[in-house]
Amino acid sequence: MSFIQFNFCPEIDTAGDHHRLREHLANIGVDDKVDIVVENADAHQTDSLMNTLHTYGFDYQPHGGQGQAYHILAWRRPH
Repeated sequence: MSFIQFNFCPEIDTAGDHHRLREHLANIGVDDKVDIVVENADAHQTDSLMNTLHTYGFDYQPHGGQGQAYHILAWRRPH
């Protein structure tokens, strides 16, 4: 089991960050956990990240962090 973190701070680069996320999601297994971190101020921009997770077969739970971080915790849906 691995814990993989993507840090999209200080701001979300729509094209670059989404490409990097999609590139890595294909290699993430059922037992792995993913943590996507963005700044609280950018939480309104995470819909497209969550759509990408859904498209690649992941369930996720948004989680407001303490301080300046906002997390999306994700795991692959078992087939």
